[in-house]
Amino acid sequence: MKTRKLSLFVTILLMGAVFAAAGQPGRNGKNDNRGNKNDKNKGYQLEKRDDYRNHAKFDHNQNRAERDIRYHDAKKKSAKNYSAYKSDNRYGVPEHFRGYKEYRYVPQYGHTVRHFKVKPEVYHGKKGKYYYHAGHFYNYRPGVGYIWIENPIGLVFNDLPYGAVRVSIHGAPYYRVGDVYMVHNRYGYEIVPVQVRPVSRPVIQISATF
Repeated sequence: MKTRKLSLFVTILLMGAVFAAAGQPGRNGKNDNRGNKNDKNKGYQLEKRDDYRNHAKFDHNQNRAERDIRYHDAKKKSAKNYSAYKSDNRYGVPEHFRGYKEYRYVPQYGHTVRHFKVKPEVYHGKKGKYYYHAGHFYNYRPGVGYIWIENPIGLVFNDLPYGAVRVSIHGAPYYRVGDVYMVHNRYGYEIVPVQVRPVSRPVIQISATF
């Protein structure tokens, strides 16, 4: 009796183990999705990865396109500004600046020269320093260069500029530097307009300041 019960119990255990093994899919079974190309989770992950790559690639291309557009726009703007900056016809370059490679027209300041081959003379006036070169007066501004004073009438110097020549106009003494004329008054040596042709006197007065 005991033997029959034991055999029955063992049989039940074996059958349970068999059914349990049959219910669990094997590694290479039909229901095993591992390594299966039709695995939904794997497909979702691949699709998500492809979307990320495509999005990143699109962003990269878009950013590169935007950079190219900004670069070309800046280049066109720079070329336009440079053309306007250097154009002789647009601003009417004075004769004494034509062909001079150091000349530039700066809209904010006017006709400028970056530097001269020969160091200009320095004159001290009531409002600061003035620079004289080849018959013309200039102001100097760092980063810009020498700014041409187109109309120097009214400039006053503390001392008689170097190279000034004394001339007589209707008996009155004037001092000439290049094409400008000065008179001596209580303020110093002031550049004034002269409408008549002066007569140079044999006596030449020269004064220099450093």
